Amino acid sequence: MNIHVHPTGDRPIRRALDIAQPGDILDLHPGVYPEAISTYDGLIALNLTIRAYRRGDVTLAPIGTDRVVTIASDIASGLRLIGLTLDASQVTIDGVKLTHQGTEPNVQDVTLADCEICGAPRQGILAAGTGHVFRRVRVRGCGGTDRLSHGIYITGDHCLVNQCDFSGCGGSGVHIYDGTGQRTAHHNLVRYSRCWDNAKGDYGSGIVLGGGDGNRAYRNACWRNRIGVQVWQDSVGAEVLDNYVGGNAAHPYNLDIPTTVWVMPGAQGTIERGNWG
Repeated sequence: MNIHVHPTGDRPIRRALDIAQPGDILDLHPGVYPEAISTYDGLIALNLTIRAYRRGDVTLAPIGTDRVVTIASDIASGLRLIGLTLDASQVTIDGVKLTHQGTEPNVQDVTLADCEICGAPRQGILAAGTGHVFRRVRVRGCGGTDRLSHGIYITGDHCLVNQCDFSGCGGSGVHIYDGTGQRTAHHNLVRYSRCWDNAKGDYGSGIVLGGGDGNRAYRNACWRNRIGVQVWQDSVGAEVLDNYVGGNAAHPYNLDIPTTVWVMPGAQGTIERGNWG
C-alpha cells in the first residue's frame, strides 16, 4: 500500500509509520519535515520504503534530536530510504545510525539511495549490522574538524558503498573499522565512489579498510585528503584495486607515510594493484 505523507500537522511521518504495514511505501510530498525517523519513537515495519514523492524536494530537518534517522531494531530490517535530503546541521550527534537496542540483533539490509546527508556534528552515517546498501549517497560537511568523525563509519559486514560522494568531513570519507577490537567489519565493498577534501581535522583518509577480513576498495577516486586509501594494521585480505589516489596532503606528523595507498605494518595478505595518482 502507498501512504501519502504531507509536511503538515504534528509529526506526519511518525503518524504514517504508526499505521504502515510490512512492505508498504511512504511517499513524502515536497517540503521540509522538522522531525526525525527513529525506532525509539515507535515501531517501523519490516521492508518499508520511505521515499521522496518528487526527488530533490523532500528534506528532513529535525532540531535538537540525536540524529535525523536512528534504526535500532531488527524488526525494521529491509528499510529503504530513497531520494531524501537529511539535514543534520541541528541534531546533536549523527546523520544516520543503524544499530541495535539492548540484546536485540542489529538491523539488517537497510538501503539508502539517492540521498544527501549534510552538517552532522559527528558521523554522517554510522552503520552496524549486515547487508546494508548505500547507492548514490552524498555526504558532505560532517564532523567539523574532529578526525574521529567520518562521512560513513561502517562497523558491520557485507555492506556495499556504490557511486557515493564523501566530502568536507572531519576524519575519513569512508571508515571501515570496528573500534571494539572484535573485528566485526568483514567483506565490505567500496566501489565507484569519490572521497575528497576530507581530513578537516589533523588526520584522515579517503578510504580506510580495517576491522576485519576481505574488505575491498575498487575503482574509487580519493584526492585532497591526507591519504588516498589506508589499510589498517588489523586487516586481513584487503584489496585495493584501480583507485585514483593523487593529490592528497602529507601526513602532519610523519612525512614518510605515503599519501597514495598506505598498507600499515601488521596488515596481512593485502592485494594492491592498478592504483595511480
